[in-house]
Amino acid sequence: MCAVQQDQALVAKIYYHPTDTHGHKLAAMLAHPLMEPWATPQHILAVWPLDLLCPVDRSQRVVGFLMPRITGMVSIIRFYNPGTRRQERPWFDYYRLHHTARNLAVAVQTLHTRGYVIADVNTANTYVGDDARVTLIDTDSFQVRDPQNGRIYRCLVGTPEYTPREMQGRDFASVDRAPAHDYFGLAVLIF
Repeated sequence: MCAVQQDQALVAKIYYHPTDTHGHKLAAMLAHPLMEPWATPQHILAVWPLDLLCPVDRSQRVVGFLMPRITGMVSIIRFYNPGTRRQERPWFDYYRLHHTARNLAVAVQTLHTRGYVIADVNTANTYVGDDARVTLIDTDSFQVRDPQNGRIYRCLVGTPEYTPREMQGRDFASVDRAPAHDYFGLAVLIF
């Protein structure tokens, strides 16, 4: 991630080894955004690509993208350990933990309704605010189906602890994932 000097509300993700697939997947995400009717400048459900980054030579090759910067949130892992939670956020009680679980389930369902599969559900990609709102990051790794042509851009990664048994040891580049696979990761996160 790189800060955008001209606009502190944005960050850029630049790929070390960009491929045409990166560009096509990001273009499909831009053409079919998440559409969050309740999104506010203070909170978004998922850190969605806002624009493509191309080299100054004006080639069509996509090397990265711009996305909103999230602030005031931390990884969900900071809430797991009761001792750490009490020390860092003593006001974050069981009511807020249940609210966080509900908000995470709503986020997952919203993505599924829009045709996206998170595929790599894990603590590193899930951020929580002090008010129990949830924001998902690393959206460019989601499995994306382009509604225009039906092409599926797969998620090539997975975190073993959040991956269901039937997907363990699979080559993620050759298998389509289903919303049910996200539910396994969601259950582990909530547990």
